[in-house]
Order: sequence, then C-alpha cells, then structure tokens
Amino acid sequence: MRSKPDTDKTNTAPDLGAFSFEPKGRLPCDRWLASRVLPKAIRRGDLVTTERAATTLSMLDRKGLWRLLHRIAFHNIGIADPGLVWAVSAFCLDPMFRAAKGGDLRVAYWLCGLLAQSVKDRTAVQLAYAAKHPPNVENARKRILNLTRNEQLDIIQDRSQDLLVRANSVLSILDNAGQKCRTSRSGLAQAFHSLGVDDPIVWVALTSSRKCGDKAMGLLPLLTAQLLREPHAGPISSTPPIQEDVEGVPLYALDHRIASGRTMLRAWGEIAPTLRTEMTKTVAKSRGYTASKLLLEDIEGDRCATVLDWPTGRVVTALSTQALLHRLKTSPAEWNGLKRAAKRDLPILNELRREGLKKHIDQFRATENRYRGIDQ
Repeated sequence: MRSKPDTDKTNTAPDLGAFSFEPKGRLPCDRWLASRVLPKAIRRGDLVTTERAATTLSMLDRKGLWRLLHRIAFHNIGIADPGLVWAVSAFCLDPMFRAAKGGDLRVAYWLCGLLAQSVKDRTAVQLAYAAKHPPNVENARKRILNLTRNEQLDIIQDRSQDLLVRANSVLSILDNAGQKCRTSRSGLAQAFHSLGVDDPIVWVALTSSRKCGDKAMGLLPLLTAQLLREPHAGPISSTPPIQEDVEGVPLYALDHRIASGRTMLRAWGEIAPTLRTEMTKTVAKSRGYTASKLLLEDIEGDRCATVLDWPTGRVVTALSTQALLHRLKTSPAEWNGLKRAAKRDLPILNELRREGLKKHIDQFRATENRYRGIDQ
C-alpha cells in the first residue's frame, strides 16, 4: 500500500483561506471533562461549547485534542462527509501541516466549525460493535475464522455477501495485520479500490486505523462503497433539547468515562423510581449499572442536530441494537420500556450531575489557585 495518497494533501485539503477566529474562554474543568464535552457538543452542533472545549484541551492536552478530533471525524461524521474526514485526518496526523496553515488553535477552530455543522453518521462504530458481539458474531465472525487472507479479500469484494460477514473480514485482516504488516493492508486497499472507493479515502482509513489502533476506522471504505449504491440517502434535521450546564460545562460531560459519572449512574439506577421499577422487572441486578450506562448512551446519542438517513445505516443500527439487547438479555419491548423510564427520570440524573459538576469546578479552581501560588 502506498505510504501516502497520489495527490499531495496541500493541493486536495480544503483551504482555510481568510478564516479568522476569536479564541473563546476555556471551560472551568480538567482535560478529562473537556474531552467528554467536545464530541457531544459537536454531535449537537453546539459551536460555542465546542470551541471552548477545544480551547481547554489546547491548553491542557494538545496532543489529546488532535487524537480526539481524529476519532470524532471517523466516529461521528464518517460516510456523511468522507472528504471532511480526510481533511481532519490530514491535519491531525501532521503537526507541520497545521503550522503551515496558521497554527494549532486556528486549525482546531476551523475544523471544529466544520465538524459541528456537518451531517452526522455513526454507522462505522455501530457496524464494528454489531460485528464483534453476539448474536451477530455467531452468525458472521465464526464463518471467516478459518479462511485465508485471500479468501477474506474475496468476501470483501463480493457485494452479494452479508455486510456483517464483509465487515468481519475487514476487521480480521486489520487484527492480523499488526503495526508493520504492509502486505495485508495493501491487499485490503486493492479490494476497496475494486469497489470503486477513491484512493484518498482508502489511504486515510487504513493509515488512521493503524496509527490510532481503532479498527472501526478501517470500515469507512466498505461503508463508502455501500453508500455509492444507495442513492436514497439524505440528512434529517432536528433540534436537540437545550442542555443545562454549570458555568458553561454541560451536564452531559459526566458520563461512564468519568469516575464520578460512573458513581452517579449507579445511584441513578437505584434512586430513580420509574427506572428502578422497570429495571427490577427486566434486568438482572448484576447488569443494573451496564443497563444504566447503555440507556444513557442511547438517549444522549440520539441528540444529533443533523443525521444521515440511509437504508444500510438503518439496518446496521438495528443489528447494533440487537447485540445490545443480547448483552442485557432483554427483549425489544422491554428495552423500549427502559428507554421511556430513563427519559422520564433523566432530571434526577441531571440533578446528581449538577451537584457533581459544582464540586468538580470548585476543586479544579482550588487546585489551579494552589499552583498559581506555587508559581508566584
């Protein structure tokens, strides 16, 4: 596989032109909370909060900012705008390229604006999840375990094969390719080219997958080939609900990836009356926290300003939901009941989050003041 696309990126990446910006004030939180705010604000199309989170990460974790923007482009934009994914990846992978375009903060603000305003699609993440988890794994992944690499490549190019089987073939090749095996990636690139996918998209997906260790990124060309055959695709717009915040930090920042967020999720499942009643009837006690986490992901994951609606996307979403229900051992009707209960009791969780954020902000400022005193 070529080490770079045929066309030099300085000629193909969008030009910032006369783009100018006014740096926004940082959020009063640490890098961990800011890293949770950034993707969710982009998903909602909230540009002001997106820029404040980017400012915070540029001050506290600059490398982390570019790693996160890179993943956001693949996980939240994906096939909705492959050209934007390519442009984001080009900037995220090359600090010298960013310097030539005006520096990190200017490029970050420009990219954040494009990402926030773009149509969203999470099919790649959902396909990777569906392909790896039962019951889908029993029907698809086991079929390719004993196949050779060439047989897997043939499956990828065979449009008559089930999408899960083809996705598992891609993931299997990426799993076995390792960091330095170019032969497998070269064969994968040729397979994607045979499906009509442009070289820049193939290159950036396989390069990003290797450098980030994220196999879901490698599914972008497969989904791009699928979208080329589905003309009935278009955006669906909605208005996400107004999000409460504490001094600019949205309540959704506290989720299962933050220690205090995990504590609140456990408490929510125990003290929210409607949710607790519904979970007692449908979910084993040992899976209570997992159910709370997945319910919140589902509820807040729906809050995108504009999403791509396309047939394969709907199928993959259904397969991902099927894998999720298998994990919880619940039926679709029981899951819908849990979602209704979770939405009804979401204000209880938000009150817990509000108190948690106030404590976090107070502790953060106390720590900053202590370090300022040391510096002085």
